[in-house]
Amino acid sequence: MPSCASSEIRNQKSEIFLLAGEASGDDRGAELVRALLQKNPSLKITGMGGPRMQAAGMEVLADITGHAVVGIFEAVKRYPFFKRVFDRMLAECVLRKPAAVVGIDYPGFNLRFERAARKKLGGGTAVIQYVSPQLWAWNEGRKVRMAEFLNLVLCIFPFEPDVYAGTGLRAEYVGHPLAGKIRTTPLESRDPNLIALLPGSRKREISRHWPVLKETARRLSAGRRQLRFAVGSHSGRDFPGFEVQPPDQLMAQAQAGIVASGTATLEACLHGLPIVVVYKVFPPTYWLGRALIKVPYLAMPNVIAGKEIVPELIQGRCNPDLLVSAVERLLDSKAERGKLTAEYARVREQLGGKNAAEHAADLILQMTQSHR
Repeated sequence: MPSCASSEIRNQKSEIFLLAGEASGDDRGAELVRALLQKNPSLKITGMGGPRMQAAGMEVLADITGHAVVGIFEAVKRYPFFKRVFDRMLAECVLRKPAAVVGIDYPGFNLRFERAARKKLGGGTAVIQYVSPQLWAWNEGRKVRMAEFLNLVLCIFPFEPDVYAGTGLRAEYVGHPLAGKIRTTPLESRDPNLIALLPGSRKREISRHWPVLKETARRLSAGRRQLRFAVGSHSGRDFPGFEVQPPDQLMAQAQAGIVASGTATLEACLHGLPIVVVYKVFPPTYWLGRALIKVPYLAMPNVIAGKEIVPELIQGRCNPDLLVSAVERLLDSKAERGKLTAEYARVREQLGGKNAAEHAADLILQMTQSHR
C-alpha cells in the first residue's frame, strides 16, 4: 500500500522547468523526465532540452543541443546567441512560475540561469542542479556562491558531496546514470579485429580529432590488414570509408578503441572496452585550462581511480605515432588488458548500482513539495 507521502507527491499538480544544453544532458534529461512522469503523471515539464527529452514527454521551448562549444574562447564567439536563448528561457520561466528549476549539467549556462531564476522567483521555487560542476577539478570557490541560490545539488560521483561540506548547501549522491545501465562485455566475447574510433560529439571536437584518428587507422591497417575500423557517432556526420555505429553498440563489440575525453571514456570503462584517450583543443584554451585545472587527469576512469589506468594522449601528444604504439600495446599484451579489466571493475564498484534518474526524481519531488 503506498504511503501518504508518496500518494501526495503522485497527486501533486505542478510544473518543473528543466534546462539541458548538450547531447549528454539531453540523455540525462530524458531519463529524468521519464522518472518524474512515472512518479507523478500530472506533472507539466517544460524548458530547454533536446529531441530525447521531447520524446520522453517534455515540452521543449528551446533546443541548443546542436550548438555546444568547448572552451572559453569558443564560447565568447557564440555569446550573442546564448544570451538570446538565456533571456528567452528566463522570461518563460518567470511567466510560468514553476515549482522547481532544474539545471542538468551544463554549468556555464545553468548556474547563471539558476542564480537569475532565484532572484526573479524568490524562495517559493526550488532551484536544483543535477550533475555537480567539477569543483574538484577547478574553481572550487564556486561552491560558496552556489549555496546562495541553490537548494540542492544532485551529484553523480560518490566523492562529490564532501566537496560541499561547510557551505550549508545540501548535496546528495544519486548514483551515476550510466553505472546501472551498461553491462560489461568480456574480452573473449569481443570481435578481435574491430577497433572503435570515437572522435567526440561536438563539431569542433570531431574536426580536431578525426584527421588524427583517420591517419592512425591507416597506419594500423597497413601492418595488420585483418583489422576493421568503425566510428561511434550519433552526430549524423558521414565518415567516408568507415562504418558508423551507435557508440554504445560499438563499445560492446570492439577489441580496443580510441576515445575523445568526455563521458564516452566512462562509458567505455563500464563496457569493458580497452581504450586510449585523446583530446585536442584550440591552443590558448589548452594553456588556460592547464593553468586552472588542478587534477592530473582528464579521463573520468582515471579521475575516479586516482591514477592513470587508461593512457591519455592530450594536445601535442595526440598524434598517430603515439596512438599506433598505444593501440598495439592494447591489442598485443594480455597482461595489459587483464590489468585494465581489473581496474575497470574497481571503478564500477566505486560508482555503485543506484538508479540515478529515479533517485534524482524522488529528491526533486520532495524538494518541490517542501517549497509549496
